[in-house]
Amino acid sequence: PAAGLGYDRLSEAEFASRVRQTVASTLGAVADVVRSDGRKVVDTLYLDGEVMVGAKANQDWFLATLYPGFVASVRSAGLTPSLYFLAAATEAEVLDNGFVDGTYPVLSRHRSMYWIYRSLRFLKDHALPIPSRIDFSCYPERRSATYSTLVQRVMDDADATLPSLGIAPKYGVVETMYLLDSAERRALGQAFAAQRLIRSRLERVLFWTTPDGGGSGVHVGFPLAVEDYLP
Repeated sequence: PAAGLGYDRLSEAEFASRVRQTVASTLGAVADVVRSDGRKVVDTLYLDGEVMVGAKANQDWFLATLYPGFVASVRSAGLTPSLYFLAAATEAEVLDNGFVDGTYPVLSRHRSMYWIYRSLRFLKDHALPIPSRIDFSCYPERRSATYSTLVQRVMDDADATLPSLGIAPKYGVVETMYLLDSAERRALGQAFAAQRLIRSRLERVLFWTTPDGGGSGVHVGFPLAVEDYLP
């Protein structure tokens, strides 16, 4: 941080001030927006996505400096404050049974949790709030294995490692693919849906569509086959 933060090389004080202003203005815009049934449109606000302590520059400083205040502000507005993490989800990573972690042995054979565990361990070691549900992006990249095998293993890896940090097995996948091939998309969606039936450990799935998601100039949009992701 001493060298300046971001593309504009802001000082620590200026950067932190701008983040706090952004949080306040975002809360002011969304906290009281409700649907016709009175339910809030926004229930969770994330300070940062795909948190990877040890991989992203100054992430430790960012969390230690700004996360506690963010949590207090979001809770006072009646919303849930959170972060979300990143599962290492290529087939080679997920099924790497020979993986040995020399720093955290609990991660051995559970490579998909490499960054999630490290980031949560940082929060715990620095007495920072642990999210009430562990949310993460999960983009399974398969070769010969099925999506069902890969998703099941990611969730099992979480069950095998995160309780050692005192974390309950409740998860949310807040980024995944919306595949254009209907059969592939349903296979992926149902792989996630099946995890909802295992002790209800998976509570939320959000897929992303992006510009050019169907190829150059082909934008994926409404109507979307949400049913493919439902139990």
